[in-house]
Amino acid sequence: RYYNPQWGRYLSPDPLPSLQPFAYAKNNPVKFVDPSGLFWDYVADGVGLGYDIYVIKTEGASFGNVATLAFDVVLAAARSFPASAASRLSGKLLPMAMRSSNSGKLPLMAMRSSKVRKKLPQEGEGMR
Repeated sequence: RYYNPQWGRYLSPDPLPSLQPFAYAKNNPVKFVDPSGLFWDYVADGVGLGYDIYVIKTEGASFGNVATLAFDVVLAAARSFPASAASRLSGKLLPMAMRSSNSGKLPLMAMRSSKVRKKLPQEGEGMR
């Protein structure tokens, strides 16, 4: 986002608007910055990775649990990877995970992400 200090305004809209427009920067966008405006994506990645580690510690390191963690690590590392492509990939992993007897929760997660993908607009739809 670009900021014009003479006008005291941003020149582009916040990609994640909320009731508090500067909550991402403790209401001080001059001192604290989030260049992309997508701080909450990183929080969600951290929570997801923490949950994957928790599942491995409680249920054991089965193939499915470790594969889920590895998949989440790759997606967290690849910030430019489109979410719709990740959802398509998880849908393709479903048959392979169903064949594994120790797949953990991977099939359920893949089915849920495929259902979410069907409800979301396609990549680039609605953009100018």
